Amino acid sequence: MQPKKAVNWFALASGALMLIVVALSIFTPWWKLQIGNGSGLVTINANPFYTNFNVLRLNFVVPVLFALNIGTMVLFAVSGVVFIIYAVMPAKRYSKHLLSYGWKRPLYTLIVFMAVLMLILYVAPHVINAMSHTSVIPVPLVPIIGSSKIQIPSNIFGGGSNSVQIGVTMNSTFEYTFYLAVVAAALGIVARIYHRRIVSNVIIPAPAAVTTSAPVSTPSPQPLQ
Repeated sequence: MQPKKAVNWFALASGALMLIVVALSIFTPWWKLQIGNGSGLVTINANPFYTNFNVLRLNFVVPVLFALNIGTMVLFAVSGVVFIIYAVMPAKRYSKHLLSYGWKRPLYTLIVFMAVLMLILYVAPHVINAMSHTSVIPVPLVPIIGSSKIQIPSNIFGGGSNSVQIGVTMNSTFEYTFYLAVVAAALGIVARIYHRRIVSNVIIPAPAAVTTSAPVSTPSPQPLQ
């Protein structure tokens, strides 16, 4: 009877979900910021694979950022394929290297994305306040999720001494693609833990024992009486 083939189902689900996240993220951002009192004057759609800016219904893409997005997308997709290959053959000698390459990618991508987002929301206001020699920009710039309204004086960029407070509403939210990436990363971590169980359950056939037969002694003929 042939032994049942081992499959790491957590890795298989994580790898497939990584490919789905890449495809969906082209159309739906991970994090979205809308600036404007209900009109959406400025919209920022951010994710590691495609980040664009919409100003007055006109889309803008930063070439350098776009190149980084493409590189990240390719690496993420390749990691998903590698993770799926590992999942269907987790007991091979080279499977540990495939596992190491696959499960880390969604986790590291999430960490870097959140780090850059927090850097912009917390560091950028300090820079703007330092350049304008005022403290009109709140820190953080906007809540990472939720809505806020800030009052900006009209003379922040120069002009006369008289200023008028301008209220600007900002809405930010994480889209469902971000949560799918979180699930993919979580499944990758579980797959890494489950790998130990798979390896421990794999029965490696022992080499066939080499038996040597002892020499058979033949009785010497007896002399005739």
